Amino acid sequence: MAGGAAQCTILGGGIAGLAAAGAARERGVSCVLYEAADRLGGNAITLEHDGFRYDSGAHRFHDRLPAVTRHIHSLLGADLHPVDAPSRIHLNGTFVDFPLSPWDLLTKLPVRTVLRSSLDLVAARLRRRRACRNLEDYAVRAYGRTVATTFLTNYSLKLWGLSSDRLSTAAAGKRLRGLGWRTFLLDAFRGAQARATHLDGRFFYPRGGIGRIAEALAGCCAPGTLHTDARVTAIRCRSERIAEIEVDRAGGARRTPVEHVICTLPLDTTLALLDPPPPEHLRSLAGALRYRHVVVVALFLDRPGLSPYATTYFPDPAFPFTRVHEPRCRCPEMAPEGRTSLVAEIPCDPDEECWRRSDDEWVARVRAGLERLGWIRATDVREAAVHRMRNAYPVPCVGSEERVREVLGWLDRFTNLTLIGRSARFEYHHIHDLVERARRAVTAWRRGPPA
Repeated sequence: MAGGAAQCTILGGGIAGLAAAGAARERGVSCVLYEAADRLGGNAITLEHDGFRYDSGAHRFHDRLPAVTRHIHSLLGADLHPVDAPSRIHLNGTFVDFPLSPWDLLTKLPVRTVLRSSLDLVAARLRRRRACRNLEDYAVRAYGRTVATTFLTNYSLKLWGLSSDRLSTAAAGKRLRGLGWRTFLLDAFRGAQARATHLDGRFFYPRGGIGRIAEALAGCCAPGTLHTDARVTAIRCRSERIAEIEVDRAGGARRTPVEHVICTLPLDTTLALLDPPPPEHLRSLAGALRYRHVVVVALFLDRPGLSPYATTYFPDPAFPFTRVHEPRCRCPEMAPEGRTSLVAEIPCDPDEECWRRSDDEWVARVRAGLERLGWIRATDVREAAVHRMRNAYPVPCVGSEERVREVLGWLDRFTNLTLIGRSARFEYHHIHDLVERARRAVTAWRRGPPA
């Protein structure tokens, strides 16, 4: 190690950074991790309030990558338990399954809407094919205009803050998975038996909250490895290598030589920290990337559980929140006996007025919306809490993939720099994705370039 540098220096203490630090220790690699906040876990944390526990969003752990599931199971054991709690969408005073089930739509939507949706779907499939330019093109082609507008484009406007013609096709994600025209017609005949094949309500969840995953990953790291309240203020380069970083801690700024760097910081932040700075046009490209912040409002209720649903989504712009979840549906220990809580999420841009609203204003707005739904009464709410998450979602604007590709291509010149994570690579990932990519990145770096 040159100049006493750790073999691996990790910037950022979210899930990706912690998983990388744990993987480094498994492989006998000395590492050090710096996190600017006063706690680890990034945006996947569990908060506490007077006997209640609640997550910074409707997080869940999906069993999509067997090796990752085995790894997390090995850390949490029986505390990682299966949950079978479907989600739903609130639509015009009723609720439909999420992900969408064709049979559920047939039985819950007005006949006129079903007929219009079916005709739209057939017409969309008969039109001449052309390249999808944006989310609107993709959604209308795949599902017809009625379903696309009702369930995808309206919700995407609330979630991302942009109209669907300004969002790339990546914004669709898997929200309408399973709703092709074939399944629509088949399920019309198969009936309610088809319902289970489309619900995505089965997942794993740690006893005590999603933050237990970050805690478990941190527990894999060597003592003295993880440093909070440690903000990186400069990344200094020499030729095609990162030579040292500057970290601002309680004792002041300190320069530290590095051997290999794994960076999970937002892509625009990484470019801004480089010294010497990158070309101006690259900084402009990174600066044009948008991240969506989220306001999380938790209401603590003096009443028992409300429903068996994991999450309810709200495409309707009349409601300020995009989704609401009840923590005790994931784990009964998230609330005291006989009581429950509701957690609402409101995405905002950092320069929007909504991001600057006071906590009291947000609590009042969320309470009013839930009272209008009939879910709560004014006397049910005993206390509330507000938490703000920065850079929660990278916004997939039209053209953002090309901008990211050019910036990442330029950063590839640094032979000892690896970028991982949602913000660093400007990609939307789930927890299992983050763990897998972090562990894979450490393995690839240790193997070195191909001969």
